[in-house]
Amino acid sequence: MTPLTAIAPAALPSLPLAERAALPNTPAIYFVLAGDTVLYVGKATNLRQRWLAHHRLKQLNEYGACRIAWMMVDDTSLLDELERACIAHFQPVLNGTEIGDNEVWQATLRLPRDLEPAVKEVARQRLVPPTIALRQFIKERLDQIAADARRLEREGER
Repeated sequence: MTPLTAIAPAALPSLPLAERAALPNTPAIYFVLAGDTVLYVGKATNLRQRWLAHHRLKQLNEYGACRIAWMMVDDTSLLDELERACIAHFQPVLNGTEIGDNEVWQATLRLPRDLEPAVKEVARQRLVPPTIALRQFIKERLDQIAADARRLEREGER
C-alpha cells in the first residue's frame, strides 16, 4: 500500500466540482480541494454516483473553485481504512463538521465596509469563505457570552 506521505492530493487526477458528472465510475478515495487545501476526504464505491447528489455539495459550492481529486482503489474492502487514515493524515477542514442545512435561521447582516478586510483575513486564515467565517465568529462569541453569563450567575449565588 502507498504510504500516506507519498499521496499529494493536488497532483492526483481531478475535475472542477462543476464537472463532477464526468467523474469516473470507479471505487476511490476522493479529496475536495480549494487550491492545495484539502477541505474534505471521502470514499466511494462509485465516484460518479457519489457526486451526483453529495450531501456537502451546497456547502462546497460556497468555497468557489473547488476540485475533486481522486485515488482509485481496486480493493473496495480497503475503502473504510484508507478514508480514516487519509482524514487523520490530511486533517481536512470539513470532515467531522456539521453540514448546517437542517436548521437554518435566515438573517441578513449589514456590516460597515471597513470590516470587510478583517473578515476576509479571518476567512483566509480559517480556510473558509467569508460567510462561514462570520458564522463561526458569531457562534464563538455567543458561546463566550453564554459562558460568561453562567459564570456570573454562579458567582452571584455565593
